[in-house]
Formats: sequence, C-alpha cells, structure tokens
Amino acid sequence: MSVDSVAVTFELDGKTHTIVGSVAGGLRTCDDRFVTVATKEFPDAGVQLSLTEDSARANVAAWAVGDYAVQFLGEGDIERSNADSAVSGSNVSGTATVRVVPAGTTPRLKDLDMPGGDRVEATATFSVECPAP
Repeated sequence: MSVDSVAVTFELDGKTHTIVGSVAGGLRTCDDRFVTVATKEFPDAGVQLSLTEDSARANVAAWAVGDYAVQFLGEGDIERSNADSAVSGSNVSGTATVRVVPAGTTPRLKDLDMPGGDRVEATATFSVECPAP
C-alpha cells in the first residue's frame, strides 16, 4: 500500500468492496499517543490512531468516500518505522458504517446520514507518513 493512503474493505449484499482514499497533503498531527492524518477536500479520507502504551496496538478510526462512504472503528496491531516515519496497519479488524454514494455526486462524509447506514464487519489497511515529534 502506498504511503498516505487508507483502504477499508467490507462485504455488503454478498459482494466484497474496498474503498481507498489518499490522505496526502492534508491535516497531519502526530505524537506518541495520537495520530491523525486526513484530507481537507474531496475525496474525503483519513485515519486516526489512539496508541496503547506499547505503541504496537492502537484503536483505529478510518474513513473514505468513493462509491460508498465508509466509517471504520477497530483495534489492532500497527507498525511504526522510525527509519522512514511511517505508521501502518494491515487488515485491522473492526466494524464499519457504510452508505451508498449516489452516482455523479461528491459528498463530504459529514454531509451524509452515516448513522442511517448499514453496519458491517470490516478491515482497515493504512500507511501514513508521521514524523516523530
């Protein structure tokens, strides 16, 4: 997975979907306990991590908008590479709220009725550049 990207995979109506978003050039805050990387413009995407004490596990929130709008919450192992300042997670398990995005539209996540979406099991994979403070 390329740096500064997030992907959320889920199954809906018997089909597997993966929504991928780029978070390059957006909001970026990083410290030893919290990481937030998100775009400021469409397509809407981001990842937010709350690191546990050993920094090998994190609570993960991720979101992306494509054919579907997806909000993911989960917990899993992450990797933090001091050499290249990358923070990544692969197939972090959790649940997601999913809504179909009407064709030809480019809504922001905040403009959609996400609580009214379908709740499904999902995984998130991400890799973000996050220099140490």
